[in-house]
Parts: sequence; structure tokens; C-alpha cells
Amino acid sequence: MEKMDKFTHLGKEVLTIVNSAVVIILLVVLINKDLVSVGDYIAVTMAVAIIINFSNLIEDYIRMLENLNYSVKAKQMKEQIAEKSIIKSAHGKSLLDFMNKLIYPI
Repeated sequence: MEKMDKFTHLGKEVLTIVNSAVVIILLVVLINKDLVSVGDYIAVTMAVAIIINFSNLIEDYIRMLENLNYSVKAKQMKEQIAEKSIIKSAHGKSLLDFMNKLIYPI
């Protein structure tokens, strides 16, 4: 899984570099032909940077949601194990109840 994540990240970085290079080369050619000004070049390169940062923000949000789903599944699995546990405390609760209060205080 980690290897696949690194490969995906590498592919994303390469794609970002290639896209940025294409935009820069295209703008340099247009500047040489006096079709756009240097100010247009700066505006477009800043727009590309903002788009890249926005895509990174979306990617981080999706990764956070995925981690949250894993956390919820782990909590459910721990609760199932606690329910089936043979050893109970003196109060009739599972011995893992104190961990739930530490990890999930809400």
C-alpha cells in the first residue's frame, strides 16, 4: 500500500512538473511573439500555482476522510472484541472500556 502511495505521489509530481513546463514554454513563445506581456506570464504562472495548491488541499482532505474511516472501523472492531471478551471487570464491563475513554473521550 505504501509503495503504491509513493508511486501515485511520484506520478502526480511528474504530471505537475510537465504541466507547469508546458505552460511556461507556451507563455515564453507567446511573449516572444508579443502576443502576451510579462504581466500575463506572471498571472498565468500564479494561477497554475494556485490550482496546484488547491488540488493538494483536496487530496489532503480526501486522505483525512480515509484515515477517519479507518479509525471508525478500528473502533468498531475493538468494540466487537471487547463484547466477546471472556474477562470482565468487577463492574461487568470489559477491561478495554478505560481505553475507549482515553482514546475517544466523546
